[in-house]
Amino acid sequence: MQSPPSTTDSGRAPLPRHQRAVRERARKLTPEREAAVLDAALAVLGRAGFDGFTLAAVCAASGASSKTVLRRWPDLTTLTAAVLIHAVDRELQRPIAVIEAGDLRSDLVENLQAHARSERAGPRLVEGLLRAARTTGDLGERAQAVLAGHETARCREILSAAVDRGELRTAASAEAVAELSRSFLLHEILTKGTRPTPQHIVAFVDTVILPVLRSNAA
Repeated sequence: MQSPPSTTDSGRAPLPRHQRAVRERARKLTPEREAAVLDAALAVLGRAGFDGFTLAAVCAASGASSKTVLRRWPDLTTLTAAVLIHAVDRELQRPIAVIEAGDLRSDLVENLQAHARSERAGPRLVEGLLRAARTTGDLGERAQAVLAGHETARCREILSAAVDRGELRTAASAEAVAELSRSFLLHEILTKGTRPTPQHIVAFVDTVILPVLRSNAA
């Protein structure tokens, strides 16, 4: 006489092995779905900051269940780290666009204003990138590359174009100009909690960047 099939705690017969494997694969996030969840989580971080970065908020924004999210990232700390890595990697892959306004002053103003308007200059995302940059290991190195490399490359193009037009004798240090620009943006964002206004950017270019460039060219 055959013994009855074993049951689960809920009283139902367990699924056959191949059906369990199919169901498990279905529950796992595909790379595309994982990226979509991280994009939604990054948007939550940008809107609400770290205080409002909760599992419930991420699930609501992404449409994923808490079980699905926690199966991939077992706690909020792990999810937060994954979101910061995602943000950094997305920035590293983003092409560096330089606005050509026709003269050095306009190039500096237009590019700084475009940067200040972009999502990359959102106060909460900037805070996240700074937190990531202070960590050790790969995440810290990648975040530092975002904070330093992009602005330096943009300044290098702007200064090179100014030399070609005869506005500067030799290209000044792109690293120094980028550091001044970055410090200005971070000061405005972190101390005032907002992006610099167009008027502040014009004043910064006229009173800080241009005098530095002219003194180096003298």
